[in-house]
Amino acid sequence: MKHNLDVLFRTLAAIVGGYLVSAAFSVAFVPVLVWGQICEQNEAVMVVTMLSYTIFFAVIILSFCRENVWRIWRDIILTLCLCWTTYYLLGDL
Repeated sequence: MKHNLDVLFRTLAAIVGGYLVSAAFSVAFVPVLVWGQICEQNEAVMVVTMLSYTIFFAVIILSFCRENVWRIWRDIILTLCLCWTTYYLLGDL
């Protein structure tokens, strides 16, 4: 039974956590590219959207590679906090 819960929590972390992290990355990284004058806002949205797929797949892979399920969720929450902080500081540019 414990193994089934472990797989369930890893699957939820991969699907839900991956989606949340990739969406938060998409929202938070556009102002970084615009602020750094790397590209304009339209191009930044396209670049970040393509990168978000990579982030999503990385979260899926890491969800099944880590030893502890709680560390996966901790990393997801910390990443969401970092993305929110980045958007809060640079979002109005």
